[in-house]
Amino acid sequence: MTRQFRLLLLSLLFLSGFTGLCYEICWIRAAGRIFGATAFAVSSVVALFFAGMALGAHYFGNCVQRWKQPLRVYALLEIGIGTGAMLSLPLLTLLEQPYQLLYQAGFQNDSTLALTRLLLIGLIIIPPTFLMGGTLPLFTQFYDTAGKELGFLYALNSLGAAAGCLLCGFILLPMLGISSTLLLIGLMAQGTGLLLLYLLKYDPHSVAIPAAVTAFPDRSFNSTGQALLYPVIFGTGFCALSYEIIWTRFLSLITHNTVYTYTISLLVTLLGISAGSILARLHRPALRHPTALAAAYILNSLFVLLSLLLPTAAWDWAGSSESPVMVLLICLALMFIPALCSGLTFPLLFDLIRQARYSSGKRVGRLRAVNTAGCVAGSLLTGFILLPLLGMHATLLVTTGLCLLLGILVMLFFERGRPWRVRGLIACVSLAAWLCLISTTTVHLPQSYLAKGKKLVDYVEGKNSFISVVQKNGDLTMELDRLWQGKKGTGHQIMAAHLPMLLHPAAQEILVVGIGAGQAPSRFLYYDITRLDCVDIESSLPQVLKKHFQGSWLNDPRVSFIAEDGRTVARYGKRRYDLISVEVGQIFRPQASAFYTLEFYRNAREKLAQDGIIAQFLPVGFFNQDQLKSVIRTFLAVFPHSTLWYNQHAELLLIGSPDRDLAIRAEGVRVLKQNSRVRAELFFGYPGTEEHFLNLPEVLAASFLMGPKTLANISTDAPLLSNDRPVLEYGTARTTYAPQRFKKLFTEQYDSPRSIIKFTDPEAILPKSTRIQEYYLTNGFN
Repeated sequence: MTRQFRLLLLSLLFLSGFTGLCYEICWIRAAGRIFGATAFAVSSVVALFFAGMALGAHYFGNCVQRWKQPLRVYALLEIGIGTGAMLSLPLLTLLEQPYQLLYQAGFQNDSTLALTRLLLIGLIIIPPTFLMGGTLPLFTQFYDTAGKELGFLYALNSLGAAAGCLLCGFILLPMLGISSTLLLIGLMAQGTGLLLLYLLKYDPHSVAIPAAVTAFPDRSFNSTGQALLYPVIFGTGFCALSYEIIWTRFLSLITHNTVYTYTISLLVTLLGISAGSILARLHRPALRHPTALAAAYILNSLFVLLSLLLPTAAWDWAGSSESPVMVLLICLALMFIPALCSGLTFPLLFDLIRQARYSSGKRVGRLRAVNTAGCVAGSLLTGFILLPLLGMHATLLVTTGLCLLLGILVMLFFERGRPWRVRGLIACVSLAAWLCLISTTTVHLPQSYLAKGKKLVDYVEGKNSFISVVQKNGDLTMELDRLWQGKKGTGHQIMAAHLPMLLHPAAQEILVVGIGAGQAPSRFLYYDITRLDCVDIESSLPQVLKKHFQGSWLNDPRVSFIAEDGRTVARYGKRRYDLISVEVGQIFRPQASAFYTLEFYRNAREKLAQDGIIAQFLPVGFFNQDQLKSVIRTFLAVFPHSTLWYNQHAELLLIGSPDRDLAIRAEGVRVLKQNSRVRAELFFGYPGTEEHFLNLPEVLAASFLMGPKTLANISTDAPLLSNDRPVLEYGTARTTYAPQRFKKLFTEQYDSPRSIIKFTDPEAILPKSTRIQEYYLTNGFN
């Protein structure tokens, strides 16, 4: 094999890791786009991804000796992977039809729907990932028949994955979008395979190396050690994925979770694995010894436990920042050393099974299959059993305890070069250190972080986030992952219900997406409606609201709570509504921007009844001007009859309809005057205008900022937002909260309240409305 051909092969292995990781990132987003961003949907993609790779590694590892040219099979696998990537999105669109039929048949909360999700995603993900699982065993069989270079090959493949994570997560997705990125990596994988086939046909140096069966000296494992070998390999994968889930939860306690958080955490993990694999490649006896493997497990366990149970003040430097640079520093401090230890384990475990009389490819296949099966188990058991039943703190103890146990087992039963008393002493010292850490810490997860700087009244570890109830300024406040969602006392959030209802008082059936502390959805019940469907991704919210936030309104027979991603209901639900209210804030959160896209608005329009309207909450402080203009233009593209309203301190309401003009008409004024509950509750004014009560029609009209023509004028050149290209999610992750940036925009272009008043002679109330509107424009964006 020439040096040039060797370098080419190594480049192709790097590229294989690159395309595989890009495929995983794209598919996590693609599946969330159709099946929602619930923890179940995301975990299903990850678990199926690893399951396919485990099956592929096992199958091709067992079959590798049958092929005289394993590299030719490797090339064919790359072509198949590329084809699967290119066809995945069209297949998903085709196969979602049975899912929609089941959803509309009333299986929303049934296990049938969950199994259908798994089946549909699996039918698309498992074939290409099955082929991915066979690439490393085949490559190793050709390149390294003895398996001596496995650490280097594994490190190179992991570095390719890190490059894919960096390039896909930071550049390809925001610039090209999901569809184009999948097409690109599909073409890259196919090109890799075709190039290899060409070289194998025309390059005389690229001959296949026959599969070699190499015997290694027996390490004299006893029967217990032989029985424990594969359970240890399985446990290694279990701990690795369990740590990933725990780290993701922990990051939400010390920093704001954005689209960059997952990408950066995965990048740091892959870099650590690569560094560990390269370190294991060193031929020093101490690093090729079972003691080194045991030390990797023990240090991994103790470091993870120590870093997560440090006093909360140790993470003050993180400052709850969503800055990508700060997230990178946090992930390096938290994850790099454990990832490095994990990178050490794969090649060192391979050393333990090298005495088996198998070809190198078969050994690699078995090792990777069992290890990856452990990853699947770690993802599913930790996400759906350990965390919901035990909580984060106990799950951390279980996982680190298991990792520690793996190290002790390796020390006791695989290390034959040290006396029993020495091995026993090391095991006892390691266990004592673990027990000392858990018994002396004053930190309890997640309470210690949720209570930091405030009084924690209650908390719930939800499936997707931490729900906490804290006392602040004499009022109870609800937070999700430490982000404000609403308070117990009446606040401006109620206008998200009152304003659209007064614009469309005939509305009977209402859909609310995102219920927060219940301020807005509960106010819809003040009106003569027949149905109120409340959708939220966090299923634990109702119990928190009933306990702390006067949530008895949830017991009203008109109310139905749906624990689901709001996009899923808008896409697959069969019911039509007179009014849809979207209450999704903190736009920088992962996939929150999907509620501001063309696809979501089109799905929402299909769910509107004739003359129906939609109200979109706009937390403009989280946008810059270009982002806000894109949101407005995208909204107008689906709902051309749209209006913009002020709702205190740079929080606006965008209310629109596909087919009717919006105005304050006599019907709405009649409700405002005759509905005593509504009139009494709106007996307040925004700060600075407390004497201008919102139950007066002229004051209500003063909240009007822009009509359809002005909205179109300010957003004419803005790009439309789509799910495929998540530019808003990436952009808002880098945008600092600054509502004052909009003062000039809204003071230069706004509409008179005259155009929204259709219930009386505008001239009679226009002076007062105009004066109050000017106050909002001048002082409302500070």
